[in-house]
Amino acid sequence: MKNKSWRRVFQLFLLLIFIGSVLTACQTLPFKSNGASLKQRVKGMMEAKINQDWGRFYSYLEPAFKEKVSKKDFVNKKRGVRFTGFSIKSIQIKPSGKEAVVEVLFDMTIKSYSFTDQEDSQVWVKKKRNWYMAHQPTNALGIKPSQPGSN
Repeated sequence: MKNKSWRRVFQLFLLLIFIGSVLTACQTLPFKSNGASLKQRVKGMMEAKINQDWGRFYSYLEPAFKEKVSKKDFVNKKRGVRFTGFSIKSIQIKPSGKEAVVEVLFDMTIKSYSFTDQEDSQVWVKKKRNWYMAHQPTNALGIKPSQPGSN
């Protein structure tokens, strides 16, 4: 009988050590709020735009868009706009926590003309654990973009 009770105490002791280890490990994970993770994604996407890293920019686009447009076609599309700066004006996450509207101010150059504080309203959707910019029928200039490959 004594042997069984010591075994039970030892098992409980091991269980407590395991639970304590799991809780300690969880504290070190970089959990971010919905708003913080979205802000980081918007910032990364806009930095990719400024650096003209269209492959990286493509990674921020929603999966439904990627099913229609290949990365190669997207990256090889000619662009006459150069983005030079940005700031995030506002982030409004809908109550569902799976959709948000982000207002971004950006600076750009077209040919030799510079434009500052241009406003873009972006719709972002959360798929699994990541935020993606939703495809919109018009671009930041309010123009319906041409289909990839029809340069």
